[in-house]
Formats: sequence, structure tokens, C-alpha cells
Amino acid sequence: MAKSVPIMYKKIWSNLYIFIGVICVFIFLFGFILIEDYLFILYMLAAIFPIYFGIKMIKAPYAIVSVNKIKVFGLFGDLKHEYNSTLKQKFNKKNNRIYLFDGEKVKLNKWFVNVDDWQRALAVID
Repeated sequence: MAKSVPIMYKKIWSNLYIFIGVICVFIFLFGFILIEDYLFILYMLAAIFPIYFGIKMIKAPYAIVSVNKIKVFGLFGDLKHEYNSTLKQKFNKKNNRIYLFDGEKVKLNKWFVNVDDWQRALAVID
């Protein structure tokens, strides 16, 4: 069994970010061509951010789960939450969710992650 399992974002969310960014770039480009206002160039640059986030969601993991540690990362790549367990206090799996030893739910959005990665992460917890 693997020591740690990366949990990636669902492809639908990353593709949605990219799609919205591309649509906005085209709208602002079209607006720039029609109106000839240079402010639309700034709007096009701002519309690149959703594309960047979508690409980042494809490449970077949402969380990394191992037997004794869970790391949850933010969209910008920073560490948001880190959960540790010991031999006496292990993670629990209940109702397809991961809980800490004291009953507190681990802050992972199940609807935001890849289903196969989630199942592999639950298998690591067992």
C-alpha cells in the first residue's frame, strides 16, 4: 500500500475555471475591438486569473493523505490545515468521511475532490 496518497481536485471544477477565464478573455477582447477602450486590456489581464487557477488545480494536489498525517492545501498552494495522528490516536473513517480521533471532522470538501483519489485516501486510513 502507498505511504501517502495525493488527492486531486475534480476535473470539472478546474475545467470550469479555465472555461470561464477563456470566455471572459474573448468577451473583453471583443469589447476592446468594438469600443476601442484600452481599459478592456486590463480586464483581459484580470480574466487570466481563473485560467491560472484552473491550471493550478489540475497540477497541484488538494490534500495529501497518509496513515499518520493529512495535509490540506489552499488554492494558492499554501498549507491550510495539517492533521497528525499517533499510534494511540488514529484517524477514523465514518460515513465516507475522515474524522480525527476526538470526533472532529477533517476539513476536506468531498464534493471538490476526485472520487478515485478519495476512495484511495479512505483505503489508506483503514
